[in-house]
Amino acid sequence: FNPKQALEGSPILKLEDIEVEIAGKTLIKSFSAVACSKERIILSGPNGSGKSTFLKVLAQQHCPKEGKIHFSSTALIGFLPQDAT
Repeated sequence: FNPKQALEGSPILKLEDIEVEIAGKTLIKSFSAVACSKERIILSGPNGSGKSTFLKVLAQQHCPKEGKIHFSSTALIGFLPQDAT
């Protein structure tokens, strides 16, 4: 339990030990986090590091190899792909 998170808003997303792999390459390993309703999150990294893949996992367009994802019942997930094709 993190009291600071409780003050910022109610949890809407919980990731537990997520592992994401694409074409045999592990992009994300043992990642856990909690996102609350009033938080803002930035993803940054070099090309090919897994940012878009991570967002696809959150949008349930790609399944993680390992781990669990929990959304609150009030969470609304939207995803706008990079390519407009």
